[in-house]
Amino acid sequence: MKFDLPRKSVRLLIRRPQVDDAEFFARLNASPDVRRSIGPVIEPDVNKTREKLRELQNSENAPLIIELLSTGGRIGYTGFVRNEDIDRMEIQIALDTPFWGQGYGTEVLDLLAEIWFGELNPDVLTATVWPDNNRAIKLLNTKGFLKVGEYVDSIYQRRHIIYELRKRNANSLALVCPAKLPSANR
Repeated sequence: MKFDLPRKSVRLLIRRPQVDDAEFFARLNASPDVRRSIGPVIEPDVNKTREKLRELQNSENAPLIIELLSTGGRIGYTGFVRNEDIDRMEIQIALDTPFWGQGYGTEVLDLLAEIWFGELNPDVLTATVWPDNNRAIKLLNTKGFLKVGEYVDSIYQRRHIIYELRKRNANSLALVCPAKLPSANR
């Protein structure tokens, strides 16, 4: 999966990670509030995180850093990850708690949809969430994602809801990436 970065929205920039992002990743992955919707807390081992970032530095599968344009401060990570349980790529968004509820997840989702439908060009964008992740479910519903199924993951043995956004769904796509639609469909 090759796509151009960095990408900017009104307030955010997403970019490839650097080794000096290790402390941020370690801190965010050690946060119980951040991790409660994506998996257990990961021990904040900065050296292991630094090594992993070195390995992933030139990889298309590395998580992407989310930064505020106004300050350059890191607020989360995102990207496309392989979900082996459902055998497809899905989106991932993890924001630090001070940045919840301010529309940043919406901006990140818009950027991911722009990359997915515009540059990578598959027909379906997938997201999976735990049923108690109400913020993510609200965001996906707002953006026109539809619930298409459920599964129990092989690692944590937790139920997940599978959501999809189809490229051909003009009403949903208008919410996500209006520049990609012919003007007659807006």
